[in-house]
Amino acid sequence: MRTQRDPAAGDARTDHDLVYAARDGDTVAFDALFYRYRDGIFRLGLAITKDPSAAEEIVVDTFARAHRALARLEPDDSLRPWLYRVAFAWRSAHEARRRTHGFARRVSLVALPKSPSWSA
Repeated sequence: MRTQRDPAAGDARTDHDLVYAARDGDTVAFDALFYRYRDGIFRLGLAITKDPSAAEEIVVDTFARAHRALARLEPDDSLRPWLYRVAFAWRSAHEARRRTHGFARRVSLVALPKSPSWSA
């Protein structure tokens, strides 16, 4: 996951300061948060899925959700555990979609006749 150079390296602002700056539209602040936490989120995603491409999807989805939800982050909330909860929620949502899709597929295959009645 460390393929890109960190353009926000050396940003000494706290997570709290970066969150408030990102809320105000500071893209460099959001980039700093991304580069600060992406590797940890990737490792969590890899532990959850055992698949590097799915782990990358978790990173992207986590930060997309985080960007949309920054306004709801409480001032006393710690960013790291919050991000990890968002990433872990991906697993639950993904598994639910997979179960629902798999169930619908099994039902549709079971419901189909083995051969059309008009061909008999």
